[in-house]
Amino acid sequence: MTVTAFTSDPSGTGTLTGGTQTLTVGGTLNVNAGQAAGTYSTASSGGTPLTITVNYN
Repeated sequence: MTVTAFTSDPSGTGTLTGGTQTLTVGGTLNVNAGQAAGTYSTASSGGTPLTITVNYN
């Protein structure tokens, strides 16, 4: 399986207001032919967790 078409909101840059900001990320999971139906996560498949780095000053 692969993940493509990553999205984020806000896209590009955001503005920190009041000390907090929500960052939403997503993407398209491309499953292989014959892949079993179900809920997929990196934790259940032994994969690497998604890491998001936010730099601010």
